[in-house]
Amino acid sequence: MLWSADNRVESDLRAALGSLIQADEPWDEAGRDRQAAIDADFSPPSQSMDAGGSVRLWRNQRCVVASRAQSAMPRFEAARRLSDAAGWPVMVRRSGGGAVVHRPGILNVSRRKILSPDSRSWMTSGYQDFLDLLVKALGELGVACDHGRVFGSYCDGRFNLRCQGRKLAGTAAYAGFANGLRYCVFHASIVVSGSLEDDLAAIERFENGLGMNVAYDRTAHVSLSEAVHVKTAGCAPLAMPARAIHPMITGEC
Repeated sequence: MLWSADNRVESDLRAALGSLIQADEPWDEAGRDRQAAIDADFSPPSQSMDAGGSVRLWRNQRCVVASRAQSAMPRFEAARRLSDAAGWPVMVRRSGGGAVVHRPGILNVSRRKILSPDSRSWMTSGYQDFLDLLVKALGELGVACDHGRVFGSYCDGRFNLRCQGRKLAGTAAYAGFANGLRYCVFHASIVVSGSLEDDLAAIERFENGLGMNVAYDRTAHVSLSEAVHVKTAGCAPLAMPARAIHPMITGEC
């Protein structure tokens, strides 16, 4: 269970997002089927979807979520068994980048939009719109964010959601075609609370099982609860992360 203060932070963020997006999909509290919760992001949109798309706010049970590219690596099944044995079952998503974790204490935000047939720059503009939404919502909580690379973070890419130079969330994207429609999905996993040390250990265990030889910088990451505490307590700004221990995998994550 989340601590009450952390639960309030998540509730405030959900409210801020809801006021901005007028989400037409209800809050989704995932049950035991972790993979089904992930796959729901990639379900084809309906013909009636409006230009703004749809937004889903959801939480999943504890698991490591590998990218489709990682699931095709030769040592995937061995890495999955290693992670499973440590209490972190491995699921697979269709979008790119590296592994992330889902668990209570992480808020997932997903946006689906229909693409025009001639759309060529959907990825960069879509990421920008999606991150602008998240930055604005977090600003409602008094937490200033931007986006960009964070050296030493897991699944590093141009579109990390950052707070004072540290990674608050990874993002990823996917484009598909169904029912005569081209559509795209953007999603983010925002760390609200809980143990970042455990999260990073789970990602390292799985990715090293793949043979990737990673070691992530603990100071390159931050939770929303920590950022809110620093703001409300009048503490010194968050320390900037050290430079990467290893360059690691890159991806829009």
